[in-house]
Amino acid sequence: MNLLKKAAKAWRDLYSIKYDITYGRKRKLYDINISFGKSDFFHLAGFQYLKDIRFPNIPPNLYVEYILRNEIKGELIEKGEHYEEMVKSRLLAIIDLQEALDNNLNLYAYNRSNYAFHTFIEANNFILSNSKNDDIFVFLVKNENRYVCSSIFMKRDRDYSENQSPLSILRIIKTNLKTQEQTVFMDKLSKQEETTS
Repeated sequence: MNLLKKAAKAWRDLYSIKYDITYGRKRKLYDINISFGKSDFFHLAGFQYLKDIRFPNIPPNLYVEYILRNEIKGELIEKGEHYEEMVKSRLLAIIDLQEALDNNLNLYAYNRSNYAFHTFIEANNFILSNSKNDDIFVFLVKNENRYVCSSIFMKRDRDYSENQSPLSILRIIKTNLKTQEQTVFMDKLSKQEETTS
């Protein structure tokens, strides 16, 4: 299975998953509820940078299924001028995303004006986590009552955690939306409640 198809399958597997992260800041609790939409893959994979590739004229929410049916092939996008620079890292990150979120992750508030470099990334928060391949940056933007990924890539020469505020994670719960099975990766809130009761 080529890299593109692996990434499409990994993203499809996330449709039925959500993560609920609770963090504390200035004595208040905040929730980040992360879900994964069908329409997000095109942008997250970096296809917008492949100006020299002619993609099918289809809605963004159909790209994953087209890839899995071999109607968009890895050989096509690999011909893109900016594939190595702008797309490959994103596909690798998408493949490793669920593993990274299931393991030791760090959450940050995002303020792009604090960087010494310029970036167009729009986000409220971001996650820095590690996978078997490398560290992964996952940028999150609030969309109504949920958070979605606005950008994702493997750590490269720029450290996006530099000059950003780390947040204290108190609870992480992963829910399978099909079975309603929950996995609790961290729960400092319950321990605090037990201590105070």
